[in-house]
Parts: sequence; structure tokens; C-alpha cells
Amino acid sequence: MSKILFVIELGGFPLRLDDLKAEGHEVEYVNNMRKAISLLKKFQPDILVAEFQYTSQFRDRDSNLDTILTQVVSHSTHTQVIALVEEEQKSHFERLQSRFDNIRKAVYFPLQDADIKHTIHELLD
Repeated sequence: MSKILFVIELGGFPLRLDDLKAEGHEVEYVNNMRKAISLLKKFQPDILVAEFQYTSQFRDRDSNLDTILTQVVSHSTHTQVIALVEEEQKSHFERLQSRFDNIRKAVYFPLQDADIKHTIHELLD
């Protein structure tokens, strides 16, 4: 089956990974971007699910996803990305999405576990 990497730094929504594991997927979960970038090179996920967080305090990037998306482009080109996005950050996210072709889907808050899994299954079909 597929390899799925979740990068959930803030959370605040239900996420049950046992269903995906029961379907035969290999699932990894990390709660910070540094761990995710390190794991990305070894794990080579088919799908990366990550929260998008815009921040203007970075000099060289616009969001928490810039660095990992750059790594995906260079080390894991088959990886499809699902971003979890706050509605009020939509314009910032769309700017990022225009730069990275591997962002396949966005799921907007408020969201449920089923919304994320449905989107994963859409990409896998």
C-alpha cells in the first residue's frame, strides 16, 4: 500500500490513524517540521499531509511548508501533498500553491478526520 507522512504541528482537530494502518498503509506522524524533513529522505512518502502556517517573520520563506516542499521537489518527486489550511490564510496558501506543483489538495478548517481521509483516498484512487 502507500506511505503517508503526517506533519501536525498545532493540531486541535480529531485525527485517528488506526484506520489507515488497518487498510495496510505505512503511516508516520511527526509534530515538527525538522523531524519531518529528516524523515522525508528515509521514508519517501507517497502522500504528505501537513498544516499550512503563514508567517511573515521568516526572511527567506513565507510559511512553514516552504522548506519541506523544496525537499519534496528534490528528494521525493512522487510525493503528493495535502495541505490543511485556515480559511483566513487562503490567499497566502494559494501563492505558495502556485509555486509547488506537488500540492495536490487543500482541506480547509474547520475539518474532521473523515475530511482528511477522504482526500487521501481521492489521491490514491
